[in-house]
Amino acid sequence: MKVFLFRHGEKEKILSDNFEKVNSALLTSKGIAQIAKLGQYLKIIFPELSNLSQIFTSPLSRSLQSAEVIQKMLGIENIVIDDTFYELYVTKDLKKMKDEHLITKSLLNPHISFGPRGSINSQVEKIIQYLHESQSNGEKLMLVSTHSILIRALCYHLDPMLQPPPNQMKAGKLHEASLTILSVNNTDITIQIFNEYSFLPTQLQYQMYNRGE
Repeated sequence: MKVFLFRHGEKEKILSDNFEKVNSALLTSKGIAQIAKLGQYLKIIFPELSNLSQIFTSPLSRSLQSAEVIQKMLGIENIVIDDTFYELYVTKDLKKMKDEHLITKSLLNPHISFGPRGSINSQVEKIIQYLHESQSNGEKLMLVSTHSILIRALCYHLDPMLQPPPNQMKAGKLHEASLTILSVNNTDITIQIFNEYSFLPTQLQYQMYNRGE
């Protein structure tokens, strides 16, 4: 089974103390354009994804909106909203949930619980179990709209060589609308492509990525 994971496009920056309000942020016009470029890339390079019966997505608005763009471009029949692909927040404290130090600490210590959802490892193990069950149920292709921390944590678990050193962890954030592809074969899961975003034109890339940082 092949699993195509992509990060949502650029989202609105909402300054608020309300956790739910921050989580409801939609894509910016740039974010929509990023996902549209991803859709074009998938349609040309991976034509087998066209007319899939379903695309999976995190429940959060930015991922759902990204999935809707891809659904329309590839002619996919249904969108399946699944908590398995929810953002791997390490805490529900709004002041800490996007704290890069805390995110780095949790990724470097995936066995330690930093919030109510448990450790990074426990969340990653649930994702791995879900993928194996999907393969056992006959799935051949999965297309998933999700989040940077989830993809990073999963891939660092599968291949520790991908994990940057501690002082470069912040720069390891995945690019918006980037693509990662996994191959699930019985008990093995291997990474075929990680954080691919070369299909995005320069104007749709992060400035930090343009500088090569």
